[in-house]
Amino acid sequence: MNHVEIRALFVVLVLLLPVPTLFPTLALADHSAQATADRAVALISDGNLKAVSSLHHYPPTYSDQELLADEQTVTKGLALLVRRFGSISDAQPSESLRYFYHVGSGGGTVEYWRSIPGSSVTNHVYDVHFGSAGDGFIKVDVVSIEEGSSPQIKAIEFGLPTERPGAKQQIVSTMKALLIELGVPLPENFIELAEQSMQAAGSVPANHQ
Repeated sequence: MNHVEIRALFVVLVLLLPVPTLFPTLALADHSAQATADRAVALISDGNLKAVSSLHHYPPTYSDQELLADEQTVTKGLALLVRRFGSISDAQPSESLRYFYHVGSGGGTVEYWRSIPGSSVTNHVYDVHFGSAGDGFIKVDVVSIEEGSSPQIKAIEFGLPTERPGAKQQIVSTMKALLIELGVPLPENFIELAEQSMQAAGSVPANHQ
């Protein structure tokens, strides 16, 4: 299994393994991490997805060829999300407590991220308007591997509010399309499994961070 398949499999595992609902926390935000998330959202809004992929964190053991392949995969995944949701406008840090279903991915492998403490990751949620999907969210997970190191992106996810009819089904459908795009074999009952297992994420109001 190559790195692209392993990274994509990580997305499947995150989606399908039973996990508790992600309740927001009120940890103090790192301003440099927030700036990294802000830049990523601005670049997505401008359509510069290749630049967004360069902001991601990748395992330092990658060869030049592996790094290039994973960066291209991240760009490809982001491009699919933009095609499915539409262009992004009116992006602002979320100011209210909202819950949403989400789909996305990032660089690295399952084994690599298991070795990184979860405490090194901060979540940044933005209210956005998607050209096709309407009002929704972008969640940017930013990781600081070592104290004093520059923050980088772990993952970027697009989301829709849980109260919207059909939101879960739309997210699951996009997840299936994303994994097919990445060449990941899926079980015949993928849709059923995903809808049963998918949990909503919560946004922390930006003025409480």
